[in-house]
Amino acid sequence: MKLTKIISAIVFAIVLLFLYSCGNSDGKENDKTKEKEKLAKTTNVEVVELKNNSYTDYITVVGVIKPVYQADLTYQEGGIVSRFIHGQGSWVNKGDTILVIDNDVLKASLDAAKAQYELAQITFEKQETVYKDNINSEYQYLQAKYTRDQALANYNLVKARYEKTFIKAPFSGVVDKKFIDIGEMVIPGAPIVSIINTGSLKIEAGIPERFIGKINRGSNAKIYIQDILEKPIEGKISYVGATVSTSNRTFNIEINISNYNKLLKPEQSAEVLIEVEKYDNIISIPEEVVIRTDNSYVVFIANEGKAEMREIEILNRYEKKIAVKSGLKEGEKLIVVGYQNLINGENINVVN
Repeated sequence: MKLTKIISAIVFAIVLLFLYSCGNSDGKENDKTKEKEKLAKTTNVEVVELKNNSYTDYITVVGVIKPVYQADLTYQEGGIVSRFIHGQGSWVNKGDTILVIDNDVLKASLDAAKAQYELAQITFEKQETVYKDNINSEYQYLQAKYTRDQALANYNLVKARYEKTFIKAPFSGVVDKKFIDIGEMVIPGAPIVSIINTGSLKIEAGIPERFIGKINRGSNAKIYIQDILEKPIEGKISYVGATVSTSNRTFNIEINISNYNKLLKPEQSAEVLIEVEKYDNIISIPEEVVIRTDNSYVVFIANEGKAEMREIEILNRYEKKIAVKSGLKEGEKLIVVGYQNLINGENINVVN
């Protein structure tokens, strides 16, 4: 009885295996049949003739707008803010006084130092006259001279300290921030106000280190700022960093730009296209006709009534187009309509 069950199970397994093999064979045959039918039918397509054109290869990076002239003004000595002459948001010219530190004590010291110097100068002049007449000794003359020089040095020192209590603009610009108010104590070296000139700006960006040697000072660049400018700003690289950052393996570049329309503000983001290389003969094709496969990119070419699959090497993408480095030749017919469901070798009919 057990032997009969075992034999029945083996027979059942053989039958199942046979049926599966037949089904699988039928599936393969169906696939082959479909492929033959696909090759046998004719698909209408549209083509364009490929032509060589000049092409400029760019790399795209994200940059940040920075002011060329920006400074946080400080006071080297401690003191109390006496008054603001130009408040936050005011335009100042180079050399204008923005605020004054309480300087009454220094003013008194300056007046005293000035008086001492003037007295020493008068004394020196009298001693010089009598020395020339051989009335007094050389020692008295030199003593008067050195006393005068010492008084002058002290006067210049106090004068310099006094003048530094008038915090002045190092360049023309806008008083952007106030870090302290009237009556508050200024800590030596701490920022008091920030001044910025937004008329002259620069773009700062990081370039991957693989482009070392291709990006140089003077390289052309285009700056796109979305929702602000309709057209790109043309510029040239003004600075190329001498070192590579260890954190992100990039080197810094700067591009000076003007802010004629006054719409740009520091810390805005910008898309920066930097010229890498120019080509005299390059083929550009629409981005949508390129098909991504597992290991490559392909397009279809019309060749003697058949669709020929062609593998291409992409140089770069730009403005919804692709610059082809290799794989296509001038004069070939690129299929631009009806390519979606084509297979290699399929019959085609060019309708344009």
